Amino acid sequence: MPTAHEILGLGWRYYQTGDYPRAEQIYRQLLQAIAPNADVLCLLGSACQAQGRLDDAAAAYERALGLHAQHVQARTNLGAVRAAQNRFEEAVACYRQALRADPTLADAHNNLGAGLAKLGRYDEAIAAYREALRLQPSHAEAHNNLGVALTEQKQLDEAIAHYREAVRLKLDYAEAYSNLGAALASQEKLEEAITCYQKALAVKPTHAKALNNLGVALMHKDRADEAVQRFAAAVQSNPENVDAWNNLGTAYATKDRHEEAIRCFQEVIRREPEHSEVYNNLGSVLLKQAGTQLKQGQFDAAVASYERAIAIKPEHAEAHNNLGVVYSLQNRVHEARDWFGKAIALKPDYADAHKNHAFMSIVLGEFTEGWREYEWRWKTKDFTPRSFAQPAWEGESLAGRRILIYPEQGLGDALQFIRYAKLLEQRGATVYFEAPKPLVPLLSRCPYLALVIRAGDELPDFDCHVALVSLPRVFGTTVETVPADVPYLFPDQDLVASWRRELQAFPGFRIGIVWQGSPSYSADKRRSIPLSCFAPLAAIDDVKLISLQKGHGSEQLAAVRDRFAIVDFGDRLDSTGAFMDSAALMKSLDLVITCDTASGHLAGALAVPTWRALSYAPDYRWLYEREDTPWYPTMRLFKQTEHGDWDGVFRRMADELRTLLASRGS
Repeated sequence: MPTAHEILGLGWRYYQTGDYPRAEQIYRQLLQAIAPNADVLCLLGSACQAQGRLDDAAAAYERALGLHAQHVQARTNLGAVRAAQNRFEEAVACYRQALRADPTLADAHNNLGAGLAKLGRYDEAIAAYREALRLQPSHAEAHNNLGVALTEQKQLDEAIAHYREAVRLKLDYAEAYSNLGAALASQEKLEEAITCYQKALAVKPTHAKALNNLGVALMHKDRADEAVQRFAAAVQSNPENVDAWNNLGTAYATKDRHEEAIRCFQEVIRREPEHSEVYNNLGSVLLKQAGTQLKQGQFDAAVASYERAIAIKPEHAEAHNNLGVVYSLQNRVHEARDWFGKAIALKPDYADAHKNHAFMSIVLGEFTEGWREYEWRWKTKDFTPRSFAQPAWEGESLAGRRILIYPEQGLGDALQFIRYAKLLEQRGATVYFEAPKPLVPLLSRCPYLALVIRAGDELPDFDCHVALVSLPRVFGTTVETVPADVPYLFPDQDLVASWRRELQAFPGFRIGIVWQGSPSYSADKRRSIPLSCFAPLAAIDDVKLISLQKGHGSEQLAAVRDRFAIVDFGDRLDSTGAFMDSAALMKSLDLVITCDTASGHLAGALAVPTWRALSYAPDYRWLYEREDTPWYPTMRLFKQTEHGDWDGVFRRMADELRTLLASRGS
């Protein structure tokens, strides 16, 4: 007949080998055979706890404590059960009672700290972890947990030191490697962070938190393809990880894999229907789809998603701003500006909302507010302010001073706003312009510029400086005072004469056409026009279409060759410098028709008659509900009446062209 001690040993062997049901059975039989015993009850509780039966475990520990109130192990284990049940106040009370009985228990101090941390009482948690480490300096878990608490208190340097000690003490400590990586990422030490996440995954390849955080770090390094793989592994490891689903959706959106992104965001919403940030992200993907496919239903879906984000979280400034963006793309300018204003009210330093608000103010002709608000662009990620020892010019006297103008955006902006050089010269300034390299030959002929410096070359001495598109603000430009004295750019007259002689071979009403902008521009799908849309113009008697297109878009010429004729000078255009031949050729034409690209600015600056075909929600500079523009007196605007409808634009142009030719004939 085995003794009680032998039976107890048998149960312990079952417990150590993971056969918890057999261990539980042994302990229950033993309790029936002997008087109630606190030690056996504690072991029974451990067997139940190991099987996930927390209520049964708690009952066993409480019976043990009823027999022996100072039973430290039962009290400590009951604390662990209460913590697992998210009853952290009770867990903390258990650990404190255990430590009153034996203050030397490092594990109990560590567990006490964990309970306090769950209650958000980080100062007390930190003190508990420090005591655990005083008692047991090699306690790797206490080092890791102390690091977590210090991270919550923004004490990153000390937190990192404790994470490093945790992984030194325990080389296979995946959680500590993951936490160390997150802390290093917070300090923007991304390469070190990535290494830490990889070490965590080498120990535990399915560590969902490390996979997710590694994906985030890779996104910051513009390695979206790798990030997608990590986020996908994270959600496979833990399908309930809504952060990983959200991040996977964001990564897919970055790669323009819109349908996959939408599915990821819907997975989050299925699990957390009140997740405002995910509704905002979903709206952004739907908006990108709408912007490329130009389908009203997708705009409406984006609006609904942003509205849901705001309903869940009324203070969500980003969703307010994004809703404004949708309305701006629907040409609902007043509503868009209102939403941008609401975003600013919620977040006064929200630079993107200020910039967007500026655009809508300018579109509505409210230039004073618009140009002032547009200075917020320097605080957005798309703009990097220049730094000079000399002061920025803010309107003070320029008599006898040298001023440097520097560009900040595309070629079109440079061509549009260089007109202000004349006003600076009239104020007595010697005007220098740091020009984009392609424009140097053309702008070097501008009579108001004393010196044109190629961007990247060494700058001359100067007294003050100004960003090119800040000039309308500094001059106080309004719709009525736009400096529209054209022409203000001048091609080489010998080149003009040469092109005029060549064009004699193509009699008729000669129209120069440009249909394609740079595909790298985010809104290019809305502004560029299929060349086939020009067919109604080509069908009009006496019209000769002359291609001014260079580079991207030229490949479309072959596709329309059998449908209508276009004179194409190919690579000969601008062989002597960007826009040089284009400018001379434009001066030799009767009309230029262009999409919203730099070529249209060039034609307007040359005072060439110009028709500009614009999308349903065109760029801010073309103003609201106008067919003319104060910037270019010789330009007419032809705007779409609905998204994507270029055919309607060119039917109107064809009608206008017939009227124009008839009036010329009469």
